[in-house]
Amino acid sequence: MPAPRLTASQKEVFALYRKGLRSIRSKPEENRPNFLLYLRHFFKHPNMGGGLTRRDFSAIEYMKRRCDKMLDEVFLHPGVKDIRLPPQTEREMSRLGLDFYRRSQATLVGSEAEATSGQRGSSRS
Repeated sequence: MPAPRLTASQKEVFALYRKGLRSIRSKPEENRPNFLLYLRHFFKHPNMGGGLTRRDFSAIEYMKRRCDKMLDEVFLHPGVKDIRLPPQTEREMSRLGLDFYRRSQATLVGSEAEATSGQRGSSRS
């Protein structure tokens, strides 16, 4: 069964999300997870883009304009080096399933540290 066709509005939202993901690459590597969490919050949190229905056209248009402005002012601005969500919002996002993302990032960083220390140990022998 083929996937349902996307509306023009849905395609625009996906394009904005991809634009945000591409702009994160220009940020310092140690702060990229914070930018990604902020972007996910904007699109997935129930009080933000995640709380919209498909037929709420005026709210979707408003969120698209707001997202475009946010990407230009925060994500694409070269002076912005780090961004944080308030602690309450981070807790809400973790309840929405983003704990998995944080754990995977911590595991990735931990495995890289082990690999680096393992290489140092083997070179001394």
